[in-house]
Amino acid sequence: MNKFNLPYGLHIASNDPVDSRLVCADEKSRYALVESGRAYMGLMVFQLDSKEYFKLMGSTNADWVNFEISLTDSFSEDSSLIAASAKAMKMLYEKVTRLESRITQIEGNT
Repeated sequence: MNKFNLPYGLHIASNDPVDSRLVCADEKSRYALVESGRAYMGLMVFQLDSKEYFKLMGSTNADWVNFEISLTDSFSEDSSLIAASAKAMKMLYEKVTRLESRITQIEGNT
């Protein structure tokens, strides 16, 4: 596999997908990704006509799985799907910051 390394950030000045495989028009074009050999296990695609996400869990068109992406205000560590919103991350950050402050006070490093 060839690698493309950049020693700096990448600024994309377009509203096109970074990888053309990430969005497809319909089921036929999603299936064409597998048939042309451009798909890989784990590829996630947004299908425009149905407004749904699909993930390729194998190497054939029978292996496409429909899934939802959702944001919530909490997450479970034992869940197979961990989804957190900015609000949940902010709450976690604030909790850690309060704990760090208390630890510093207890250690006498105020």
